[in-house]
Amino acid sequence: MVKKTISVLAAVVIALACAVPAFCDRLSGNYAAVTCVTVGDDLTVLYAIKQDGDKTACEERFLTPGTQVVLAGEETDPVELIEAGYDTEGKVFVAVSTKNGEGYIDAGRLSPEEDTYSAQSTYAVTYTYTYHVVDPDGLAVRKGPSIVYDVAGTIPYGEDFTLISQDSETEPTYGYVDYNGLSGWVYIYDYTPVHHAAYKVDSSSYFAGKLEVLTDKVYLVDINTVENGKYRRLSDNIPKGTVLSFKYYCYLSEGVAAYTEYGGKKGWVTFSISTTDTKAWDIMPYVFDIATVGKEAALYEKRGSSSPVSGKTVPEGTPVNVNAFCLVNEGGRNVYRILVDYNGEKLWLRADLESGIGLSVGLYALAYVSADSIKLYQTFDYTQDTKSTVYYGERMNVFSPVYANGLSWYYVNMTDGKSGFIRNKEDTITTYANSSRHALRVSDKDGKTILGVNEIYGDPGVNTTAPASEKQKAEETKEFPAQKVIIGAVAAAVVLGAIAISAVTTLKKKKSE
Repeated sequence: MVKKTISVLAAVVIALACAVPAFCDRLSGNYAAVTCVTVGDDLTVLYAIKQDGDKTACEERFLTPGTQVVLAGEETDPVELIEAGYDTEGKVFVAVSTKNGEGYIDAGRLSPEEDTYSAQSTYAVTYTYTYHVVDPDGLAVRKGPSIVYDVAGTIPYGEDFTLISQDSETEPTYGYVDYNGLSGWVYIYDYTPVHHAAYKVDSSSYFAGKLEVLTDKVYLVDINTVENGKYRRLSDNIPKGTVLSFKYYCYLSEGVAAYTEYGGKKGWVTFSISTTDTKAWDIMPYVFDIATVGKEAALYEKRGSSSPVSGKTVPEGTPVNVNAFCLVNEGGRNVYRILVDYNGEKLWLRADLESGIGLSVGLYALAYVSADSIKLYQTFDYTQDTKSTVYYGERMNVFSPVYANGLSWYYVNMTDGKSGFIRNKEDTITTYANSSRHALRVSDKDGKTILGVNEIYGDPGVNTTAPASEKQKAEETKEFPAQKVIIGAVAAAVVLGAIAISAVTTLKKKKSE
């Protein structure tokens, strides 16, 4: 037991010694690590934001030339400044932290302390998107991940590119690229007045590249030109029932835009994927998605049909691929309809609280069991005796959540081939990679599509070694509580450090003697 304890502590000490510099390197890749100084001969205004009850107040503070600030973000039209009554049109602001407080500064008043930003201090790319340049003026490649850096070159209009790394671990604003020898940072955040880049429809796309027009109010627009508060119109109305194909798309603050062609003209059609938005009535998107049936559900031949197909239902607990979705008005209320693959047919399901359909809305995640053990059910009856159990550290693919029998559940596939339902409790699983918009299809050995999943994530090295039994795991947990191991490791690291310092001091003393 003593030898085992010493081995564990030694391993943790070594891991800490390796992890500390790695952790520091990871932190240095944060966008907030970009430091700047104020430029010009006059004072620079810092718009310090304060919340006064329900109102947003803004206090002007003044910084002398050469004041150091740390960037924390980038905004084209900060809502706080607009609410405070400031004119932000035509300007780009950066959120900063200074000795005088936090707030916004006009990006034109700042200059980075270093001319370039090291690409070595960045985060790994989370999603392997292919981007397409949609700005007619091209996409600027900057020397660092901020508007304050100079432009090193431009990726031309119509070209594709991918990211090598990014400036944030979860929600990147800038990505690092190497385009035909031109290296630097590009702005990839979606919700901007001018859309520089769009996602290309490829293996990582949530959308399948097709749209069906459901009303007579759809037409092509230019999303980079605004006239009278609306995107500039490029075409007549597109007839109801028209199916449009597209190769790339981007997300707008009010929905989604897809680049397509109609009547010899090219442009964007805008639509919403929200069930609460009336625009969701206009266009039906085809998607790669998943739903889980919370209770036995009837199938319909057409999206607006009120009579289900005789004898065809989807059993409780069945995960199905979603091909498309739309809103249908039934009896004066909105009903969400989804087109699914089931037994080789494409039929419609009614998805609302009454039907018990759990829609993933693109959710697919990689996760691991964070509890000692959890039960894996084959139905939504948690009172049944189940022989299937998964243990701490085991990985799983988490699909659409569903509400059934008064509880929230996840449908999961385990890495050892097991599948079923787990109760959706925060203390049972930990997600380490997920996507809200992208999914792929997977097939079984016979080529039959079984589930839509996202395969674009790499293995981040999560522990996959599961105890042989729940009893063994309980014994190990009892013997080596995590807190004691960490405290012991830190104490050991301090002792080893003190010994090392003492040894060096002794050697220096002997050498001087």
